[in-house]
Amino acid sequence: MFGKFASYFRRHHVGMLALFLALSGTAYAATLPRNSVGTAQLKKNAVTAPKVKKNAVTSPKIKGNAVTGAKVKADSLTGLDINESSLGKVPSAAAADTAATASSLASGDVNATTVVNPTGAITTVEANCDSGLKGISGGLRVADPVNQFVIDLYPVDLDTWGARVQNVGGVDASATMFVICGAVNSVTLP
Repeated sequence: MFGKFASYFRRHHVGMLALFLALSGTAYAATLPRNSVGTAQLKKNAVTAPKVKKNAVTSPKIKGNAVTGAKVKADSLTGLDINESSLGKVPSAAAADTAATASSLASGDVNATTVVNPTGAITTVEANCDSGLKGISGGLRVADPVNQFVIDLYPVDLDTWGARVQNVGGVDASATMFVICGAVNSVTLP
């Protein structure tokens, strides 16, 4: 029987080759119909980020509440991305709603002390609050801003502010320390 097949193949080898190519070509050309692959045909984790076309996933394609805070990259949101009206009040800010003691600053005052700041010298100047008032802030004014420099400005204690000023110019000049004082119910030191 093999002899008959071999004889047949020798006479029709071109036709057999054409038949083989035609059959394999048909099998190769067979493709899936358009839009026939869905989620059921995809293996788990088959679609990865590099396989998703840029800008293919838009807001309407994302299920509501699908993106949670845990799924957002840290530090990727800015103020423009956040709806401020959806945020609650910062817990300690509730005290600002009832800051009735703020009106007590109206009973405060500003005290000042002026001293001479000699040429080439560093001078310390302090200003004190009146009895019963506490120093809230302080400031310094120099008579010669070109040649006088503030080294530092600091609270000395609860009712006094101080500063050091240096004069590098050719003449003596004055320095005036101001302290803003106000009535304070209580003070808690750090």
